[in-house]
Amino acid sequence: MPTSNSFGTRTEIRVLDKPVQIYSLPALEQAGFPGVSRLPYSMKILLENLLRREDNAFVKADDIRAVAQWNATAGVEKEISFMPARVLLQDFTGVPCVVDLAAMRDAVVGLGGNPDRINPLQPVELVIDHSVQVDYFGRPDAFALNAELEARTADLNRVDREHHTFVNSLDEAVIGVDRRAVVTTWNHAAERLWGLRAEHVVGRELSRLPIGPVAPRASAVAERVMSTGRPEQVPAATYALPDGEQRRGALRVFPLRNEAGEVTGAVGTLMPGDGARSD
Repeated sequence: MPTSNSFGTRTEIRVLDKPVQIYSLPALEQAGFPGVSRLPYSMKILLENLLRREDNAFVKADDIRAVAQWNATAGVEKEISFMPARVLLQDFTGVPCVVDLAAMRDAVVGLGGNPDRINPLQPVELVIDHSVQVDYFGRPDAFALNAELEARTADLNRVDREHHTFVNSLDEAVIGVDRRAVVTTWNHAAERLWGLRAEHVVGRELSRLPIGPVAPRASAVAERVMSTGRPEQVPAATYALPDGEQRRGALRVFPLRNEAGEVTGAVGTLMPGDGARSD
């Protein structure tokens, strides 16, 4: 896009044998702004942006002078234009923008216009984590397939919530790990027993948790259970809690399996006393 280039900073360089136009800050310095090289890096980015966008409408020569002559101690405030080269939106703010664009395109179609004319002025990257997911697209049955997947996901989430509620209702400390022996489950009883909240534990390696000798012992048993696929019970032992209290308990570890019967992890319970329980 052609610019006014009031200060003669547009320069051509060659990159991989191809001509590329840049707007040179050293050239601006030679044009009568000796302080440009000493500007903070962020100010140089703003200055280069103004040089590229100078059109005597939104960006004027005085805007460039204001930044090129910027003095932190002057106390002068001036509003300038800034046109980013790219816009990065996260899902919380980005999804409404996408909805607005879609609505405007629908309105243009309703008025008999071309919806392709409704686009952002700058390239936009939308980063979506979990708010929107499209597994099928570009086919007539895409909506039905996505709706079916959404319903299945909702069922899985409901089962997960029920499991979470059940595990937290137990009086026994429950610890779950995946195939890497990384903690995936840490119930309320475990929080009370060791004084560690779930958000500080889940995602960490079991063997590295500050829970005394239980950590390496439970980790070794879990790895063995995941290897053999058979549950194990460790004889009762006395463990020292972080507050110095002595607690006797027995460790029981069971393999976790998916629908195909494959072992995906392990779950262990530390039962008080000698581990006797009625199922």
